[in-house]
Amino acid sequence: MLFAHIELFTGVPYFCLHGNMKNEVATTLLLVVSLFLNACSTLPGQTKPKATVAIYLEGSPIEEGRVIPIEIFRAAPRVLHVYRTPSIAMDSFDTLTLRETIDGGHVLHITLNRSGTVYLENMSISHRGKRLVIGASFGEKNPQLRWLTALLLTETITNGNLIFTPDASIEECKQIVDGVNKKMVAPPKPKTPKKTPPPDKLFPTANSKSPRK
Repeated sequence: MLFAHIELFTGVPYFCLHGNMKNEVATTLLLVVSLFLNACSTLPGQTKPKATVAIYLEGSPIEEGRVIPIEIFRAAPRVLHVYRTPSIAMDSFDTLTLRETIDGGHVLHITLNRSGTVYLENMSISHRGKRLVIGASFGEKNPQLRWLTALLLTETITNGNLIFTPDASIEECKQIVDGVNKKMVAPPKPKTPKKTPPPDKLFPTANSKSPRK
């Protein structure tokens, strides 16, 4: 399948690998597309999700097969490695809100439910010194796949709250918040909910390059 065909039929921008990874271009691209479509798929009677957010734990680059390299922070790119399986998915979210700061900026505020709060507390204890990497997919007409931030675990988090400045404009944040909240109030999930796919199928990896606008 050609890159142009994938973008035409899915509406998802493609990511071109660079360097000596040419043999993995097609495979990686198809993984990115398949995850995005899977994350946004719906069953009859369900409201189509407008956005998806997931939280991944930072891993070690020596854990080959369990982690993937990603590139985060567009203004000053940095390569991190995250586990393929998300640590916290949207079923652990209670609320996601957008708040403006007194200096004219904006932050996103994730509040977790009871089970998510307990899990986050345990993670902040057992994985202190690592980062929580938060990614999102959003946008209907022009889908965006974005790593929003990487939060360093420096202390025990007992209140289930994550507040961060995202690598996204306030308009993009509004799309994310509105989309996620619509997903939360959608009809109940089926008895066997779909698992959240690994991040290399949804978000840009360190070996990918975002398309020019």
